[in-house]
Amino acid sequence: MEVVSNEKNFCMSLYFSTSKMLLKDVVDYGKKLDSQVIGSGIEGLTTSKPYLRFKEANANLGQGYMLSRKSEFTEKLFELDQKRGNSYRGLYHGVQSFLYSDVPAEVLAAKRLNVLFEHYGFDFLEGSYSGESSTLASFIDDLKKPENAAAIVTLKFEPKQAQLVNDVTTFDTTYNQKVDDKESKADFVAATRVRREFEQATKNFLAYVQGKLLEDSDPKWETLCSKILLLNQDVMKTEALHQAALKNKREEEQKKSEGQK
Repeated sequence: MEVVSNEKNFCMSLYFSTSKMLLKDVVDYGKKLDSQVIGSGIEGLTTSKPYLRFKEANANLGQGYMLSRKSEFTEKLFELDQKRGNSYRGLYHGVQSFLYSDVPAEVLAAKRLNVLFEHYGFDFLEGSYSGESSTLASFIDDLKKPENAAAIVTLKFEPKQAQLVNDVTTFDTTYNQKVDDKESKADFVAATRVRREFEQATKNFLAYVQGKLLEDSDPKWETLCSKILLLNQDVMKTEALHQAALKNKREEEQKKSEGQK
């Protein structure tokens, strides 16, 4: 991320989605962001309504994290949800890579599967966990239809499909194993809700900060925005490394699975 200095017009948004980050990393980001805001010395900022909403959501997020730490169930579900989302995206990117193949049969197969992704999209990955489970189950059923199954074979995507099915099944099984554990499930639901509230409150607050940068002549706004961009850059680099490590682990597990067949 490029940090713009000595410019009143920041072309890059201060906001980025934290929805797929580990909860502990989101909590850490919230603390660092709040620290920068408090340390900015901008008059009236910490009493503004957008900040007060962010502050409340940030505090609730911390409490949600403490709830999640009470059981391995909650942390495990966050991790497993991330894995199934990554498998879905991985299959999508694989399909995209064949849309411009020199082999007509591969292009036709990729186009057939791409219709599915255009239908299902990606917004559901940011929705409720139960909603995501339902949508992925429907997507997997569609993959099994003869014409789509043939396309999977043509592109040699059986391992990718198997990985998606495995990740979806593992999430659902783990969740259902705790169906009678009301306390664990309540903690999970609470932690999930406050994450979404934090995401929205942070988005609104940062839009407010960016708007003030454009209308207020106080140079402290520009300094604060620069620091937030730097913070975001560090967080996104760390998250990219985490995602790369998960991808490598997933590929290793897939190779081991194929070797045992």
